[in-house]
Amino acid sequence: GPIQLMPYHIAVLNEASSKDKTGNFKYNVIVWGDIKKSAKSSITAAVALYRAISTKWGSIKLIANDLKQADSRVAFYLRRAITMNPRLVGIKQTGYTTKLPNHATIEAIPIDPGGEAGGNDDLIVFSELWDAKHKAMELMWSEMTISPTKFGKSQRWIETYAGFSGESPILERLYERGIKGEHLDLSYTDNDGTYQDLTDLEVYRDSGMLMLWNTVP
Repeated sequence: GPIQLMPYHIAVLNEASSKDKTGNFKYNVIVWGDIKKSAKSSITAAVALYRAISTKWGSIKLIANDLKQADSRVAFYLRRAITMNPRLVGIKQTGYTTKLPNHATIEAIPIDPGGEAGGNDDLIVFSELWDAKHKAMELMWSEMTISPTKFGKSQRWIETYAGFSGESPILERLYERGIKGEHLDLSYTDNDGTYQDLTDLEVYRDSGMLMLWNTVP
């Protein structure tokens, strides 16, 4: 059946997709750091699929530390969601590319900084950034930035476990930036009238970046 989201999932997803008065995303970088078996890959797949369905001629890229990982994490859950949902028709899978009837594409790609430079993507997903430690991945991170023509309309979305100090350079830089930012209280009252107290949830924002850093089951 449909994915069952926890209250903190809902709160962070709502904040991550929020827009300003001009209709632009408030955040251009989302760091979704969570523990094992917390549905982070499934949630990221849902975000990617939703963005593709709602963006005609959209381009979504899925990146991990190698092509196999890129295709076996977020992309796997994305394809499974399509298979299990009878309303999603007319979607074609060719190799590592998923093509939607609205001409949007979702593609799992290899680490190829030169080949991917200058893209015009609507969503760029980095999976398991904790293990990104090689020079090629550093270059890939630098090249896969948001196009100036899509600024405010596009996001880089990172889903990951916690990394290791001194061994996860890209993620560590993002983490250090995040925890120096503003801590957000995303508590809310749900549709059933239940108050969801998320005061202690580690969520931070800093100049266009939103970071969830959950360490609690």
